[in-house]
Amino acid sequence: PGKQFAGAEGFGQIVVGAGSEAFDAGFLAGADDYLTKPFSTRELLARVQGTLALAQLRAEAARREQEFQAHTANILESIDEAFVAVDEEWRITYCNARAEQIYGKRREDLLGQNFWEVFPEARGTIFEREYRRVMSTREPIFLEARFVPLGGWFEVNGRPLSTGGVAFYFRDVTEKRKAAALVAGQKQALELAVDGSPLNSILDILARTAELQSDGQISACVLLLDSN
Repeated sequence: PGKQFAGAEGFGQIVVGAGSEAFDAGFLAGADDYLTKPFSTRELLARVQGTLALAQLRAEAARREQEFQAHTANILESIDEAFVAVDEEWRITYCNARAEQIYGKRREDLLGQNFWEVFPEARGTIFEREYRRVMSTREPIFLEARFVPLGGWFEVNGRPLSTGGVAFYFRDVTEKRKAAALVAGQKQALELAVDGSPLNSILDILARTAELQSDGQISACVLLLDSN
């Protein structure tokens, strides 16, 4: 038999018995302590106090864990980067609001799903190779590459998790790359002009810059015609 009692932080149970079978059965059932007959009232009270103290510690630890998880979630929802976590089986365990926006999918449709089944177009790409590498080696990775299905360039940081899975922080850097390419193209064209390079060379640089700005959606060509 077991003596169950309630404290301020929950319930506890002490198994009372006279043999090893009662001891085994009690702890298999989740008892907190074991008391062998015969016992005194003082001994019972001491065991109850000890078990209540243990229950309070457990409740406090659970409360702190919940607070930590809530705090972590608040941080992940407030950052500009998209965040996705997967377990060892590549099941998606968490994604923040920014990831929903980039993926164009609802969180409810992502959680619990296998990452490679949700994004089959990622198979065979540099993303799959690097993602699987961080999972197998447990070493962080960083890459910047174009992901055609999402129509842009992405900067990704992959980190192993202590739970065995992997977390990915990523951001769309398409506009950043376009801006850098525009500045570089203009600078190169200006340097050619200052050096007295032929006009067709300068215009060719500007055409290539325009192509980069379109992310491969247009092909630019410049024709020079004389007045005749």
